[in-house]
Amino acid sequence: MEDHFTYGPRRGPCVVCGQAGTACARCRVAFYCGKEHQKQHWKLHKPTCGCLEVRADERVGRHIVAVKDIPMRTVLMRELPLVVYPGASTNPLEPTKLCVACCLKCNETVPCSHCGWPLCKRSCPYLDRHNIECAALKPKQAPVKCFSVTALHVLGVVRIWKTFEQEQGPRLLNLQHEMATPSPEYGTVEAANLKVAREGFRTAVSSAAAMASTMVACSRPETLKGLERASGAAILNGFVLMNEKCGSALYSGLSLLEHSCVPNARVIPDEDSDSDELLLIASRDIAAGEHVTIDYNYQRFPTLSERLRTNASRGFVCRCELCEDPTEKGTYFNAWCCTTCKSRDLKSLVTPVDAFGWQCRVCKSSGPSVDPAVRELEESFASLQASMALHPDPLGEDAQRLWQRFIDSAVWPKGPLHLTHHLVVKARAELLGQGDNRYPVRIPATLKEAGYLVEICKRLLDVAVALHPPIHGDWFEVKMFLFEFTMAKLMLQHRHGLQGNRRTVNCEIDKLKKELCALLAEIRHIAVTQFELKAVQRMEWLLRFV
Repeated sequence: MEDHFTYGPRRGPCVVCGQAGTACARCRVAFYCGKEHQKQHWKLHKPTCGCLEVRADERVGRHIVAVKDIPMRTVLMRELPLVVYPGASTNPLEPTKLCVACCLKCNETVPCSHCGWPLCKRSCPYLDRHNIECAALKPKQAPVKCFSVTALHVLGVVRIWKTFEQEQGPRLLNLQHEMATPSPEYGTVEAANLKVAREGFRTAVSSAAAMASTMVACSRPETLKGLERASGAAILNGFVLMNEKCGSALYSGLSLLEHSCVPNARVIPDEDSDSDELLLIASRDIAAGEHVTIDYNYQRFPTLSERLRTNASRGFVCRCELCEDPTEKGTYFNAWCCTTCKSRDLKSLVTPVDAFGWQCRVCKSSGPSVDPAVRELEESFASLQASMALHPDPLGEDAQRLWQRFIDSAVWPKGPLHLTHHLVVKARAELLGQGDNRYPVRIPATLKEAGYLVEICKRLLDVAVALHPPIHGDWFEVKMFLFEFTMAKLMLQHRHGLQGNRRTVNCEIDKLKKELCALLAEIRHIAVTQFELKAVQRMEWLLRFV
C-alpha cells in the first residue's frame, strides 16, 4: 500500500455489505470485507478501478492522467492528510482563538504546559498533531493568547518540518517545494509577472523559515534548509480545511493534480470521517488520456485578474480552454462594451489582453488598464455590497430594487457592461444571497416576486453552466435556489387559484409541477456532498405534498 501515489484509509465499510473491509489494492478507493464480496462487486468496480496513472513531462512535471474513460460522479481518490496545521484560513486583520491541535475556533483555550500554544483542552483528541512540533519548540515563559496568521503559519512550518521524520515523511519530501524558473514559452508580460511572483515566494519561504528557526529549541545549519522546504511545500500544496476548521493540510495524491479554470474533478470532504479525509470526484465525464484537474481558485466566479494572480502565486500561467478563449466560452465575463463605440451608439465588446489590458474589436482602440467607467462601477458595486452587509433586510424588496437599479444603470446602453459581465453576475448573486454576503433562501411574498427571482436564477445558471462543470457547488446552489423559488411560485399559484380562472391556474400549476420534477432530477444527478444529498431529500419530501 505504501508505494501507491495516494495516501488513504486502509480500512472502511465494504461496498457490498457495509461491514469492516480492506481497501482495494489497486485503486485504494473501494473497500471489501473479503474476496467473495470483491468478486461479487467486480463487474461494477472494474470499469473505474485503476483509472488513474502518474506521469511526468518537462512542461508540468508530475501529473495525473486518466487511463480509462471515467463517468461523472466516479470517486477517483480517497486521501488522508499527511499533516494538518492551523491558521491558513483566518482573517489576517483579526487575531483568532483556536486550538492548534484540532484547528477549531474556541471561546476559551488552555495553554500547552510545555510551549504555551493554545489548546481547546489538554485532552484534545488531536493532541498527537501538536505533540509532533511541541517537543522541538522552546518552552514558553507565558501562554500564547493572541496570534496572527503569520505566527500560525510559522507554527505550521515547524510541524511540517518535524513530520519529515514521521512515517509520512517520505511522501512529504516528494511534494513540490520550489517554484520553477519561468519557461521560455511564456510571453514578456507573463514572464515578468512570474518573476515577481517567484521573488515573492522566495521571500515568503525564507522569512517564515527564519522566524520558525527562532522558535525551535535546537537550531543547526541544516534546520533552516528543512524549514525552508516545509514552508515552500505549505505554500504550494496546502488545501484549506473544510467543515468550519481553521487551518490547512497537505495531501499526497491531491498534490499531483494540475489546475484548470474549468476542471474535470472536484475535491469534497468525506463528512462520515473525522480525520479530514478528502474525496476526489469526477465532476464530468473524463476521456482516457485527459489530465485530471482541479480549480486552485477558491473564489466564486473569479475575474481574469484574480485568476492570473492566483496562478502566478503558484508559479504558472494557465492554458486551459477558458483562459485560451478570448470570449470566455461565450460569456465575455471580463469584457465590457467599448466606450468609444458607445459614444457612436455602437455596441462592441472589447477583448481582454493579459490581466488588465484590452482592445476593441471594431474601432481598434485599446488601453493598458480597465476602462474608467468600469472601474467606477466596480467601486459602486463594492460600496453597495458593504452597505447590504448592514441592511436590516438584505434580501427584501428594497434590497432587490437597489441591486436591480445597479444592474440597470450598468448594462448597455445606459452603462458599459453586458448581461454576463462579472459585475452583473455578482450583483445577481448578491441579490439572491449567494454572493460574498451569504443568507438563507428568501421566501417570495408575491407571484411577481417569485417570477422575478426565478428569472434571476435562470440567468445565473446560464453563466454557471458555461464556466463550470456539472458537479460544482455553484451549479448545485443556483439550481437549489431555482427549485425553492419555483416551489414558492407553485404554492402562490395554488393560493391565487381561489380568485382566478380555475382552468388557467390548473394549467399553470401542472406546468410548474413538471418543471419541478425535471429540475429535481437534474439536481439529484449532480449532488455529491452530504449537504447536497440532504437538500435533495428535502426537495423530494416537498414534492410529495404538491
